[in-house]
Amino acid sequence: ANAVGRLRTMEGDNNLLREKIQFNAQQTAAEIESRDQEIVDLKNMLKELRGVIGVKDRNIAQAELSVQQLTARMEADGKQLERIQRDLDGARQALVDVNDKLASEMAGNAGMLSSILELVDSYSREPVSYTHLTLPTKRRMEKVVC
Repeated sequence: ANAVGRLRTMEGDNNLLREKIQFNAQQTAAEIESRDQEIVDLKNMLKELRGVIGVKDRNIAQAELSVQQLTARMEADGKQLERIQRDLDGARQALVDVNDKLASEMAGNAGMLSSILELVDSYSREPVSYTHLTLPTKRRMEKVVC
């Protein structure tokens, strides 16, 4: 009877141990499943981050390209502005030259006009014959002009 009692006690202990093992196994399986889900979630987050980083890398590359293109355009515009400035300087000098030439010609014309006025003035002092008007000869005009 003692042995049967012990056997029953051992059987009860074994049943309790089985139940504890089953409970622990279920708890462990639930924890493993939860951690597996966390790992899946972390992997998905990592994929999303890689996607975001990829987009940012592409945006940075596009911005760098835009900066390079803008720099190239600015350099080209600078060269074009230098060409325009040289053209303007040339045009300005041409205007100065034309202005100097015109001033010189005007001075010459003023001298010639002064000579013509002196000639006209000298003729107006001479007596005028209504029967015979004398006009300055070509030779007299050349003397005045030269």
